[in-house]
Amino acid sequence: MKQVFQFVLLLGILALPHSIYSASNEPADATRPVLENTDPRCKQLDLNGNDRVDTPDLLIFLGEYGSRYQLGWLRADFNSNGLVDLYDLMFLLPYMNQSCN
Repeated sequence: MKQVFQFVLLLGILALPHSIYSASNEPADATRPVLENTDPRCKQLDLNGNDRVDTPDLLIFLGEYGSRYQLGWLRADFNSNGLVDLYDLMFLLPYMNQSCN
């Protein structure tokens, strides 16, 4: 039941306008270029290795959501607690649509 609640909460967060969870205080605009970010954490959050934190990275995260560390390595476990959960999502969301250079 707890995982169902967390997943519903996750979907609610993803439905929020980008400007609410963006690292930038400016509203989201598809015509603006992608924001540049030199923070080393940005590279860790780029799960598909295209030097951007974007929708494919979010889809990889959702694929690992709820997973626990066993014998493999969880790319989306950003806080290294052995579980991909909402806390990891809170690491990812502020970097969405940013370039990691």
